[in-house]
Amino acid sequence: MLYLGYKLITIITINNMARFVLDIANLSEQETEDIMLRILNDEVISKTVVTISCIDTTNDNQFHEDGADNVFSERQIEKFRELMSD
Repeated sequence: MLYLGYKLITIITINNMARFVLDIANLSEQETEDIMLRILNDEVISKTVVTISCIDTTNDNQFHEDGADNVFSERQIEKFRELMSD
C-alpha cells in the first residue's frame, strides 16, 4: 500500500485488483495534481496498470464525524462515469 501521510481506504479488492478512495481536505489545484503524479510515479505502482481520477475538488459528502455519512454524491458518481467513458 502506498502511504502518503493521508487516509487511504480500500473499498473493493477482487482478483488481484484494488480500488481505493483517497479523501484529502482543502487542497489547491496544484496539490491535487502533485498527489496524482506522486501516485502514478510511485516505484511500485508505476510497474502496474493504473488509472487515477479526481472526481471532486470539494469537501462535499466527506469528513463527517460518523464515517457512515461519507458517501458519494450523484455528481461525484457522474463525474467518474464521464471520466471513464472518455
